Amino acid sequence: MMQRIETPFGFSSTADEVVAGIDLSGRRAIITGSSSGIGIETARALAAAGPEVTLAVRNTAAAARVATDITTSRGTRPAVYMPRQSHKNCGVERTLYG
Repeated sequence: MMQRIETPFGFSSTADEVVAGIDLSGRRAIITGSSSGIGIETARALAAAGPEVTLAVRNTAAAARVATDITTSRGTRPAVYMPRQSHKNCGVERTLYG
């Protein structure tokens, strides 16, 4: 029988609540789909936890706005972004997805 995994988080939990108290300094977070919706919120919350943040996106204009917003609102080091075709060619997709 599998043991049920329990978490204090639920449907109304925010990304900020999930990463509260977690130190990701010295790490890199690569967030796909981070130029809209839940990807933006995930990127913002992760940036606050201290990693270098890379936004892997299709829409680089939107990503530039998100990166600027994260840097300004969080006071963190600048988030970087790269178009999806670039990260496919540099091995990131292979690393993430096998």
